[in-house]
Amino acid sequence: MNGKMNKIKSLSGVLTHKLFGKRLPLSVSWSLTNRCNFRCNYCNVYYNKTEELDTETIFRILEELKQSGVQRIGFTGGEPFLRDDIGQILVKCRELGIFCGVVTNGSIIDERAKLANLIQISLDGPKEINDRQRCKGSFDAAINALEKLKKRKTWITTVLTKNNLDQVEYMVDIARKYDSVIYFQPCLDYELCGPDSRNMLPAADRFRQAINKIISIRAGDHVVGNSRAGLKALLNFPNKKPNKCYAGNLYCHIYSNGQLYSCFNMQDKKGIDLKKKSFVKSFEKLQQPECEGCFSYATIEMNLTFALHPESAMNALRLVR
Repeated sequence: MNGKMNKIKSLSGVLTHKLFGKRLPLSVSWSLTNRCNFRCNYCNVYYNKTEELDTETIFRILEELKQSGVQRIGFTGGEPFLRDDIGQILVKCRELGIFCGVVTNGSIIDERAKLANLIQISLDGPKEINDRQRCKGSFDAAINALEKLKKRKTWITTVLTKNNLDQVEYMVDIARKYDSVIYFQPCLDYELCGPDSRNMLPAADRFRQAINKIISIRAGDHVVGNSRAGLKALLNFPNKKPNKCYAGNLYCHIYSNGQLYSCFNMQDKKGIDLKKKSFVKSFEKLQQPECEGCFSYATIEMNLTFALHPESAMNALRLVR
């Protein structure tokens, strides 16, 4: 199945949900592992020591995702390329016709990376700033990965903290240089982000200035992946604002131990164990998130797209062409 069919089936699923209220898992984010070879200041995932799913179980769940109508999977971690079977997993997605992306720190880029439809690399600014808030050597690893993947589809994710708000133009230039697309994400304070993230949160007024600069850059250059509507939503930071959320209806999250949730920030709720239950029936029983809003750019863009917001939906179609 090619990318065009993924888009058509996704649009059909959104319309079916809107017309009939049917839950259809079109997109899944999946933390394949909590292991990581980096120690970023704003991430606590590697502290969460849980048993990982074996390859056979992952293949079984992938088959069930296909059966349920999933069109896209975003693999995250930890560092997904620490799994010896990541190549097999990506091949399986391709065989099933599921668009697959991988979020990585870029330190383990080899032939397996070419099996993904999309590689998303984390980079937060110039070497001094990036390595201070991520870890020593992380800048060189990310740049090396972008160089290796220059002819392939790559995105860059930049986490905005109090340290790098004045580096927006620098990061946009990096994205242009490597023919990539860049997304900007505020530093978050969720449980998995770790206690240091709270000390790195940007001041609201400076953050809004940075976002307005990004909006201005985006007006003349689509190297910025965030939609204009998504960026305007970020202007509310740090005051969360409830909005229409499709978590548990059109997308969901799977943790490395096989626990299924409506979204990635529901660890305090009870998940559904996919080691024991099928995804097909489990998705229908997901708890709906009850939260005050979200500043995850991926969630914002997903919700705007599934709401068929014209500009955001067209932006999403452009980026996954």
